[in-house]
Amino acid sequence: MPTLSRRQALGAALGTVGALALPVRSAGAATPPAEADLAQYRLALGTELLGIAFYTRAKASPLFPAHRRRDFARALANERQHLAAVSGLLSRAGQVVPTADDFDIALPARAFTSRVRLARLGIELETAFLGAYLGAAATVSDPSTAAVASRLAACQARHLALHWEIADQRPVGPAFPVPLDVEQVSAVLDKYLT
Repeated sequence: MPTLSRRQALGAALGTVGALALPVRSAGAATPPAEADLAQYRLALGTELLGIAFYTRAKASPLFPAHRRRDFARALANERQHLAAVSGLLSRAGQVVPTADDFDIALPARAFTSRVRLARLGIELETAFLGAYLGAAATVSDPSTAAVASRLAACQARHLALHWEIADQRPVGPAFPVPLDVEQVSAVLDKYLT
């Protein structure tokens, strides 16, 4: 079985970042996304901004050994790539793309005082993020956007497993993670993002 060098793997991963910017519609034949799709894109943008804020703090936490802080740094890089993809969807739809400066993000300070508390917040957030992308994959009208949402859900599931492992040493979650609708995810986001 052929193997990839570190450089080849990095090149493949960076190529994937460009692929996440799907779908690309031709300018003349573009059908604007439905309002329900735009709501999913906006929700996804909120999850990514919150994820970036969370992992920025988590990777700097002195509570964790270096290898775990590297895991958080990788998750942060993932969230930034996701944000670029979701921002592209909104931009191509002619929408103004909000940035972190447009929101107040208030993560509970207490969550960053112990490993278990941080992991519990991570579980709450990543469960919402995963549910948001599963919900989007099931409901957006464009199949290529649904495919991107599925790929993002797979990544969020890995982040969620990381927090389960920290909290209770059981990284394997449910066989069928639950898709969440806009209102369910918004209820979580509204606690930390205004």
